[in-house]
Amino acid sequence: MAFVRIMSRSCALSFARLAGAAAFYLVGRQRKKVLNNLRIAWKDEKSDAELKTIGRRVFENLALTTVDTIRFTSLTKENIGEWVVYDDEFTRVKRILDKGKGLVILASHIGNWELLAAAFGLMGFGGSAVV
Repeated sequence: MAFVRIMSRSCALSFARLAGAAAFYLVGRQRKKVLNNLRIAWKDEKSDAELKTIGRRVFENLALTTVDTIRFTSLTKENIGEWVVYDDEFTRVKRILDKGKGLVILASHIGNWELLAAAFGLMGFGGSAVV
């Protein structure tokens, strides 16, 4: 973890992609589970080669999420735009909350949703997660 923290974010993410791709090929039991689940989800719509590509990307995405989670201590209000792609969502949320009625945000459990919570916290928004 210390190694990932001292690297630049771009290097750490490149490392994560390589580690994820390697894990796809090295961790056969988990690879089989992922590919079986993808076959169930996509039925006959995707070829085995397409499912294999998607499966490898699943492993890579997990590694990317892990690297960013390890590096959360580097996330600041000033560099949040390097981590999260957003337009004026924070302004929109502030405008809604300023009306004093509260706000419920629904987010799917896809990708690095923990980063979303961290980003809102850094921008000064309190909140609670309901699981």
